[in-house]
Amino acid sequence: MQIKFNKFSSKYFIILNQSIVSLGNFLLSVVLIKFLGLKFFGTFSLIWISILFINSLQLSLIISPLMTNLPKQLKAYKNHYLGGVFIQQIFFLITIFLILTIFLNINILSQKIFFMKYFSFNVFIFIFVSQLSQLLRRFFLVQKKIFRASILDFLNYFIFYFLLFSSLFIIEIELTIDKVFLFFNISLVFGLLVNIFVFFDLRFSKKYFFSSLYENWKISKWITYATIFQWYSSNVWILSVGSLLGPFYVGVIRACQSVINIANLFFQALENYLPSKISEIYMLNKKKNLKNFYNKITKKGIVLTFILSLFIALFSKQILTIIYDDTLTEYYWFLSILSFILPIIYLQFPLNYLFRTLAKTKPIFIAFLFSGLFSLFANNYLILSFNLFGFLLGIFSVQVIILIILYTYIKKISF
Repeated sequence: MQIKFNKFSSKYFIILNQSIVSLGNFLLSVVLIKFLGLKFFGTFSLIWISILFINSLQLSLIISPLMTNLPKQLKAYKNHYLGGVFIQQIFFLITIFLILTIFLNINILSQKIFFMKYFSFNVFIFIFVSQLSQLLRRFFLVQKKIFRASILDFLNYFIFYFLLFSSLFIIEIELTIDKVFLFFNISLVFGLLVNIFVFFDLRFSKKYFFSSLYENWKISKWITYATIFQWYSSNVWILSVGSLLGPFYVGVIRACQSVINIANLFFQALENYLPSKISEIYMLNKKKNLKNFYNKITKKGIVLTFILSLFIALFSKQILTIIYDDTLTEYYWFLSILSFILPIIYLQFPLNYLFRTLAKTKPIFIAFLFSGLFSLFANNYLILSFNLFGFLLGIFSVQVIILIILYTYIKKISF
């Protein structure tokens, strides 16, 4: 039976879906800090950041083009397009497998990057099953099967937390980073098996594989290069803190970012909604209504994110005390300043999706290239000179550089 939702209910299911994901991720940070401590949580975060790099490549090469291009396909050929995307995902996973196998066997790298010793078999498997789970989730979302996506996320997190809390309070085994990834793998594999029928509906042909590859590459070629610089410019600061100040301070940063990531409920909902919506407007009216839609969501979003930032900044000490007890209270100043990065990040979202819809993604690459170069030359100096405050100076500068460049280029496009 096909469950149908009207436009109003679909928006709320998008919010519900992202609420499950955001709450699940937030709760994980709280549990790991309480049972592993800030130092081990910092180490876990460094592993997670490394995995996010691979997920970012998937997002730029496969998922972002999928979200933009599927609404442009004729209904009769949508399953052929999705089949082509699925084959791209398999080739991508094979490539990642080969690269990781080589990388993890280079001893000099394993010795230099201290957290590489935690890259166990379960971490390795997690990379692959999480990729397939994300692809399945986006298959649902881009086809407006939001209820199914919500059920998938609920199942994944329910099974994960059932295993996690059972191990802590019933079996009472010692929690380790490896066991956390084992629980993730079990939950994700279960979610994939329950929804495996989705892959049976795909249609495969050589013609549509190369067609989808070409259509996706038109959008992703500059985004992929941009993703590398984006990951570097955003995460080199945390990696440098881990190297120069120690994993404890990485734990402090990630714990505060977990509070800030409440806004991910809003940002990820936009990521699941905006690409398809902007593509639909573009296909129906070309550039006619894009400007009005862009102005509308920009004004609403900036007001919401500023109010959220102000609330977090004013009550930062109370928020940290409620969530983490007294473990992080002394770092309330860090959370207060960090909260005001949200409006700057938000302003980039509509711009990014406009460039992607118009298949003009080179400006995104240029923005992240310059932010990456800034990070390369400034990160060690700022962190060694100003410690955690230097980290804040760095990531705010990165976001402002990106925003200025994107705005400069959008003014050159007539829409």
